[in-house]
Amino acid sequence: SSRFLKVTFWGTRGSYPQTNPDFKILGADTCSIELSVGEERLIIDGGTGLNHVTPSEGLDTILLSHYHLDHIFGLPVFFTQKKNGRILLMSGMGQSNSDIENALGTVFGGPGFPVSLKTIFPKTSFFHLPINKPFDHGPWNIVAHTLNHPGGATGYRIRHQKSKFDVTYLLDHEHQNSIEKSLIEFAYKSSLLVWDACYDDCEYHKYKGFGHSTWQEGLIFSKQASCTYTSLIGHSFHRTDSQAYTIRKNIKDPNVFLANDRQVFTIR
Repeated sequence: SSRFLKVTFWGTRGSYPQTNPDFKILGADTCSIELSVGEERLIIDGGTGLNHVTPSEGLDTILLSHYHLDHIFGLPVFFTQKKNGRILLMSGMGQSNSDIENALGTVFGGPGFPVSLKTIFPKTSFFHLPINKPFDHGPWNIVAHTLNHPGGATGYRIRHQKSKFDVTYLLDHEHQNSIEKSLIEFAYKSSLLVWDACYDDCEYHKYKGFGHSTWQEGLIFSKQASCTYTSLIGHSFHRTDSQAYTIRKNIKDPNVFLANDRQVFTIR
């Protein structure tokens, strides 16, 4: 049924894509997730996982949480593969449509990558989402919320009009701060919570202030927000398959899982 919400985790690693024999299961691509209900889809973030997504003949919408390299690395390849239709890049970052275009223009079109995204695919537009105000984009309803991350980041709660299920996406976010209470309300009773599980509690003290959370905090937050399912996104540069195995063994809740690249999770 088109009421099912299919979530495809194309990329789940953080910082930088890297292949390594120890990453065979978890995968090596940076963050990109695809939501689909029937034939309609919405892509969140443009890390190298996006390179495995086939562009459509129509409108492709990519929702960006922020502009750190690991969340936008995959855009040029996707843009190069796109032949017809349009691309819309949306974000809650900044204040205006041109803010989004200008921020991405400092990376694509600057000295490190001298071609702008619009040069690669001219039929590209940019749209700024209001914060904390529900917004309808075609069949998708999107609400944006500010996250705790250096330089800023935006979380999203997304629902399709034909589905009773929704996804709350909270990457990149560091827990235990002044916005936590409003974030719990924001994610309350979400069908699927996508949580930044970059670290383990025992190592977190070394990385406090880096803007990422732990898998244990994901379990706590999920309970506080009464989410049905929780996907922990490693978003870690170093995490190996054996470390992931240990985490999976320690997750006692059957509705919580540590996601890996190319994993498909269908909410029915």
